[in-house]
Amino acid sequence: MAVTNDKCNIRLVWDDTVVLVYEFTDSGGTARKGAFVHLGSQATTGQQTQASSTVQNIAQVAWSSDPGGWVETLKNAARQKTQVDMWFEDTVFTPWMPPSMANANFTSFNISAVYSIAG
Repeated sequence: MAVTNDKCNIRLVWDDTVVLVYEFTDSGGTARKGAFVHLGSQATTGQQTQASSTVQNIAQVAWSSDPGGWVETLKNAARQKTQVDMWFEDTVFTPWMPPSMANANFTSFNISAVYSIAG
């Protein structure tokens, strides 16, 4: 198990606005895949009592994405054909398939652990 730092070329494989799967090619020409979920959710429920003893039930759902982080760094690099600086695991892979691809006749991807992306 070795963590490697390299300048990598990026190719987008799958992006359904929830899961991003991408391929990165290191300086030695080895193509690897990475993936992550880039849409998160948070649900809040509870009760609130006002000064007049009125009880209100509260339900709130918030969605957030990562437009300024890894998603845009990878998309820009793929569009502009530029390299990004990546720290990744070069010997251990995890077979993985996004749930959104399960019915799309895709096979699973061998995903590398990626620790840092900078463009």
